[in-house]
Formats: sequence, structure tokens, C-alpha cells
Amino acid sequence: MSFLRGRRRGAKKSRRPWSLEPWQELPGGLERWVRESMDWYVEQFGDGPLRRDAVRPSDLQPSRWDGSEEAARELCVQVCERVGVPADDIRFSFRLEELRTAARSRAARLVRWGLEPHAESADPERAARARALLAITGLPELMSVAETKVLEKDGFEPELTVLSGTESARELYRCQEIRLAEGEQRAAALRAAHTEWDADFVRSTGAIWIDLRRWPGGKPTGYTTSAIVLSENSLKNPASVVAHVVHELGATATSVRSA
Repeated sequence: MSFLRGRRRGAKKSRRPWSLEPWQELPGGLERWVRESMDWYVEQFGDGPLRRDAVRPSDLQPSRWDGSEEAARELCVQVCERVGVPADDIRFSFRLEELRTAARSRAARLVRWGLEPHAESADPERAARARALLAITGLPELMSVAETKVLEKDGFEPELTVLSGTESARELYRCQEIRLAEGEQRAAALRAAHTEWDADFVRSTGAIWIDLRRWPGGKPTGYTTSAIVLSENSLKNPASVVAHVVHELGATATSVRSA
């Protein structure tokens, strides 16, 4: 595992796709970045989308709403048609809280299972690094293997694979940064890590978009679609479904066009 190779003190840090740090400073500031981004959008998609009427949740609210996942999926398809994104390229589901908890728990196990064999290595330096990382990691395991397998059998293996893979990579990177830090930098890194570990992140958002086709670094996963996962709470209100899906379709449309 490359994360066990260590890094020379003072060596330049390499950017990781799962790092929370910005990839680069905004050139010319925020205003210039927004302006150039809008120019890029027009270049990629034309100015047609800018001339369409705005999509308002009230425009697509069904006359009858029973709060079922089937009704919500039909509404998601209508939203896709309205904004011009192929619905066949997207997996819609409404179990965000379960999936994020399962993915984080699976990631915690992946980190542990990946490090434990190295902790028993005959190479003292490799073993010491692995043991140090095991002592640092605090990613919580909130769902059992059996509970996670239920979600897999329900058809959520792609979402769980990508989410847990990304989360485990971020955790390893986070722990490695803590291990290499010293003094106040280490204390600050630990405080930030505890914020991540303790966060009730499953309730922090109503929907997420996942590119199931690629890992964060760009390597193909073998899956062929993206996914929009909404909170079960969104089923209480069709306007909430519309608002969340429209927001997430922005990322989907850019990804589909650039694929």
C-alpha cells in the first residue's frame, strides 16, 4: 500500500482527489472565477439553457402525491425531461441516511482490514507506520456487516462501493497527515479529524450526487451510470424532491457532457 511508504520531511505535498484542500487558488478572485465559469458553461452547453424559463418546484408538483418512492421516481424523471438530462443515465433512490451510514461503516472496516496485515509485517518500519495509523483512525463503524449486506442485496452495491472507497481513501490520507504533523499542526489536524469523525453528516444534506463511473482520481469503476440519492424525508414533500434533484442535476449534466 502506497500510504505506508512514508514521505520525506519537507517534501512537497501531492494533491489527492479526496483531500478537503482546494486544488488551487482562485485566479483573479471569486468574481473572475464566476465570470470565467459562466463563459465555460456557455461554450460547453450553448446559451440555450440560460434562455429557458426557470424550473420552479411548484411547476412540477403533481396533483396527487402519495409519498411513495415510485411516485418520487416518476417526478425525478419529469424533472430530467424538463432540464434536458437523460434519466436513463441516473439511478434515483431515497435511502440517503442508510447508505451514508453503511458506506462510512464499510469504509471504517476497509481501513482497518487494509492496515492490520501491515501491522504484523516483518518490516519494522512498515509495521510501525501501520500501527500508528491504526491508533489514529477514528472513523466510526455504525452499521454491521450484516446490515450493510442487506443494502447490497437491495441493489445498492454501486453506491456503497464508490462512497465507501472514497471515504476510506480520505480517512487514510487524513490519518497519514496527522501522523506526519508535529506540535500545533498535529493538534489542529486532530481537532479537524474529530470534527469529521463526530459529525452527524447523514443529516447534513437532503441529497447527494455520485458519479458511479469513476473514482475520485478519474480511474473507471466499471459502473456505467451516476446516482442521485435523496433523503427519505424528501418523500414528505414533492417540492423538496424537485428542488434537490434540480440542484444535483447540475453536477450530473456537467459529468455526462464531459464523459
